Amino acid sequence: MQANNYDEISLHYNEIDLQASTAMLPYLELPKLIKRYLSEKNQAAPFEILDYGCGPGTSTRVLEHAFSQLKIKASITAVDRNQQNITLAKKQQTQSTSNTKTSYQKIEENQLPYDDKTFDMAFCVFVLLEQESIEKMQTLLNEIKRTLKPGAVLVCVNCATKVYNPKNKWVSEFNQYPSNVGLFKNKMANSGKRTKLGSKDNSNKLITFEDFFWLGRDYKKAFKGSGLT
Repeated sequence: MQANNYDEISLHYNEIDLQASTAMLPYLELPKLIKRYLSEKNQAAPFEILDYGCGPGTSTRVLEHAFSQLKIKASITAVDRNQQNITLAKKQQTQSTSNTKTSYQKIEENQLPYDDKTFDMAFCVFVLLEQESIEKMQTLLNEIKRTLKPGAVLVCVNCATKVYNPKNKWVSEFNQYPSNVGLFKNKMANSGKRTKLGSKDNSNKLITFEDFFWLGRDYKKAFKGSGLT
């Protein structure tokens, strides 16, 4: 199956104003999850955090703000396969706070240049839906798992299939693509096919993203195959 347009379209992620649209909604639970899994651990050294597939730094900046607000010390390693994304992220990088220190690094696809058991927590935001097969999804998860410390937590954020359904109308997401209609005639048979979703940028221009139409069962299969529960 042919890959989607991630390398091209992901460069535009930072043109979407999270505060001016519902685009911030997928990130709202991240501070709660950080607090839930890390706040009770008595650790003097900063927590080692991985942001896998950081794009131009959108998810990373959300994490920086969350750790700063929670007053939890963190060393954030943000990685992406696209060098242009890393360059953009570095240009927009804010100064490290007393609680957070961030570094960006370009990686080869599904290859992390870090030792086993490095990270206390990892985030993977809108990355699995960019994978063109369950096998590739599982390979990615295996590599992240390798770098996690025992008891570490991986947080993955994905789109529910109803987001792509043209029958559902959203405030700041556009799903009225003819190719999306057929997907819902037989969701099981169309699992893994391409789908589209649009968002308006800061100039009100529509940006069309190409994802893969994965069902909940597909994500569960990938997690089970990689030994993550």
